[in-house]
Formats: sequence, structure tokens, C-alpha cells
Amino acid sequence: MGNERIHHPAAVSGPSPRQAPASTERSVAARAPATSQAPPSREEGAVEAIGPSPEAQLQRAVRLGHKAANLPAPTPLQPGSDLIQARKSRRRGRGRQLNPKQKQQRQRLFDRRERRWREEQARPPEAPSSTDGRGDGYRQTWTKRGIQFVFSSGHGYRVNHHPSGMAPSEDITELGSMDYIEKAILRDLLAEGGLPAIGVSGTRPIEVSGKPVEYRFKRFAVDKVGIGTYYRPG
Repeated sequence: MGNERIHHPAAVSGPSPRQAPASTERSVAARAPATSQAPPSREEGAVEAIGPSPEAQLQRAVRLGHKAANLPAPTPLQPGSDLIQARKSRRRGRGRQLNPKQKQQRQRLFDRRERRWREEQARPPEAPSSTDGRGDGYRQTWTKRGIQFVFSSGHGYRVNHHPSGMAPSEDITELGSMDYIEKAILRDLLAEGGLPAIGVSGTRPIEVSGKPVEYRFKRFAVDKVGIGTYYRPG
């Protein structure tokens, strides 16, 4: 008995029966279901975030604009919106806001531009665009405003227009050159209301160098007018 050793329980290595190992505690904790934590109440010190009121946002937008106020940008105006139409109406009505002197100046400007335009439309070309033939069959073609004016120049620009056996007619060549007389006829045709309707023909009197002259015409098409002859009556 003297040689036998008595083993004390505290001297035995290994876990105590009353103390669970750490790994066992971790595994138990892992198997335990997660419990949701309730949000802290106001009494525990939590602060609830409260944004600015709509009235405050509106006042800030008025002061700083929608970007600085952190508000959404306004919707773009559509072409047919009432505001766009109102703006157009204001623009159209700006001319009616002029004082009488400004209105008179604007009207004079419009009248001057219109007069220049009408003068340009009635101004004959400087020279014929083409010529052909010879003698009594000689013709000159003048082009203006997309219309060809074909003159029987050889038949018109001659000394005597009367047939044989009659007293000679007055000499039209005394009034100026061939181009000068035909330009006078063109000015009459190009004047406002001077162009005849398609298919219409006739005789018109004009004055060249202070003397009466007549010419015969016919409108063949939209872009063609023929002048058969011109002469001094009498």
C-alpha cells in the first residue's frame, strides 16, 4: 500500500465534467437561431432623421433654384404647351407695342423694299439671250422671270410697215435702236398686270421717246410670249 499512488481528480488532465470545452460552446452558439434585435427606442438615445417640410423646400427652391434646393428639375416644355403658345403670342404682339413713329418708320422700310423688288421684276434684261434668222425673219429672244419673250425683230424694226401702193408708214427706226424699242415693250409686259393670260393675243399701245408705238403679242405658254411686230401707227 505504501507503493501505490493516489490520483487526485484535479491532477487528471482533460476537461472538467462541469466545464464544457470552448469548441462545444462555439458549436452550440452556431446552432442557436439568430434572434432579431429590436431597434433602439427614443428613450435609449436614438435620433430619428426628420427632413425639411414641403414649405421649407419650396422656400429654398425659390431662393436658390431647384438644383441648390436638391429638388428634381422642372419638366421641359412641350411645343404644344400653353406656356409656349403664350410666349409665341407675346412675340407676335411685340410689333403692336411700337409707338406711332416706330410704326411709320417700319412701314416706310417695307414700302421701300417692296418698291425695289417690283422695280427689279419689271426691269428688262440688258441684252437678248439669243438671236436667230436674218432679214425679215430675224428674231431676238429676251428671258426674264423664267419667261422667253420672242420678238420678230426683223419684221418690226424696219422703215416702212405699209404694203406697196400705200403711203409709207412713219419710220420707227427714228425712235431709237432695235434693243431700245424692244426694252420699252418688255417694260410694258413685265409691269404689274402686264402679262396676258395663256392663249390671249392682241395689240397694245405704248410710248417710245414721246411717240406712240403699237405692238402685237400672244401668250403661247406659261414660259413663252411672242411679239409678232411693232410699228408706229398712222
